[in-house]
Amino acid sequence: MALLTILANCQAGPMAALISQFCPDLNVIRSPLVHQITDKNRLDVIQNIQKSDIVIHQPLGPSFKELSTAELKSKFPSKTFVSFPSIFFGGLFPQLSYLRLPEGGTMKGPLSDYHDTRIIDCFLNRESSEVCLGRMKSEDPLELKYYDISLKESLGRDRAVDIPVMEIILDEMSKSPPLFTFNHPTNRVLWRVLERVLKLLGLQAPQALDLLPEREFLGNTRAMIPDSIPKSLGLDWRQPKYSIWEDELPLRELITSFYQLYSEIPNFPAICRDNEQRFNLPVRLGHYS
Repeated sequence: MALLTILANCQAGPMAALISQFCPDLNVIRSPLVHQITDKNRLDVIQNIQKSDIVIHQPLGPSFKELSTAELKSKFPSKTFVSFPSIFFGGLFPQLSYLRLPEGGTMKGPLSDYHDTRIIDCFLNRESSEVCLGRMKSEDPLELKYYDISLKESLGRDRAVDIPVMEIILDEMSKSPPLFTFNHPTNRVLWRVLERVLKLLGLQAPQALDLLPEREFLGNTRAMIPDSIPKSLGLDWRQPKYSIWEDELPLRELITSFYQLYSEIPNFPAICRDNEQRFNLPVRLGHYS
């Protein structure tokens, strides 16, 4: 039985679970998610890699020091390394963003770590919830412009890894949304990526697409996708709502909840200004500069 570890972001846990369920000849050694690696657990990660025959990983740059991809390959030349990109495609979610906090971490809210920049813009400019609701239901030509930019960026990331993922995402997208947020893919996408990993390793991938868990590993927060995007692409599906798992969050209530949250944060405009480079749709910050 081959031992493997997965060095990746939040996608690592679900991938490990799918391998454990469908690949009895592989034994996964669990490691911390890459964004949770600290000086305290860094040695544990290295020891896990030392025990493993196979390392499935996302590209890790010099900031990871001895855990960078280059350092690991140099230190463990006999291991089999297979790279895949962070399964990320923002083109379907131009309005979605994190808000990084000065003290570290992200601002939590009604959509867990995610924020809708249209709501941010309307709040900062003292527009009513009804005006904001109208904005969220209308089409913005910038949404399509960002889709094209994001697609180009994602295809570029594919060229730097062993396992490209955008072909899978675009194929799944022809039938239904392939992601719940820009970095939370469906179980189908995760498994199809693993099928390619197994093929590259010379292993037989079981026919498991129809046997995947009904509960989506990364489906806790499900973001709306502006209608203009599937409409312009000639797709039959629409995803006009936000939800937590299967529970819909009506837009009017969501706006009210975010307005309340933001009103209780004295330095909220400054936080938005610090995060401006993350916003794909423009947020009017001029009078806060």
